[in-house]
Amino acid sequence: MKNSLLLLLFLFGTTTSFASIRYWVGGNGNSIEINGSFIANGLANYFWTGEIHLNSSLTGNILTSAGSAWTNDVKITGIEPITLTDDFTSTADMYVDNGGLLCLALNFTSKDFWATVANTRTIDFSGSTINITGANWSIDNTTLTWLSPLSQINLTNPALFTFIGGDIVYDTVVSSSSDIQVSGDNGFTLLQLSNSSKYFRWNYSVNC
Repeated sequence: MKNSLLLLLFLFGTTTSFASIRYWVGGNGNSIEINGSFIANGLANYFWTGEIHLNSSLTGNILTSAGSAWTNDVKITGIEPITLTDDFTSTADMYVDNGGLLCLALNFTSKDFWATVANTRTIDFSGSTINITGANWSIDNTTLTWLSPLSQINLTNPALFTFIGGDIVYDTVVSSSSDIQVSGDNGFTLLQLSNSSKYFRWNYSVNC
């Protein structure tokens, strides 16, 4: 009964909180949808293997990880941005398909980062450290508001990395890749490459 109740909260509730829950078995479906805030407490063990969709239609909704390391693809699909209240760590991908993501002066880690759907979005990484452990960073700047002063993006994959920058201005990007392929008329305060890395640029130019 407890598991069923939690699943109903995920599907229909406005705020999903694990203030006193230590274990929750979610199943192996394709996705769960959260229409409000998602607040973890660091105690729950998550066995959900599908996607988590954050479908916020109201301002002020948050995602609190409380030390949880996520293994699910997270897709932001609502018309309003989701605000991270603490450090975010995931071994899966982050998709900002709509609304936006506000991550201010935090540590953010995901496998790949995708913001390729041309909906109205705001992505704010001001003062944050972003660690991308996979092989892809891809952004479409159509109707996108991008903010990243005093931020640093670390591309930690030592193998091939594809960076589709979206024609926007970045602060610091540090690549550990031996082969980085960059697309877009991007600006960088600093673009730092690893020793003996191969750098390939196509489509446009890079401004440093």
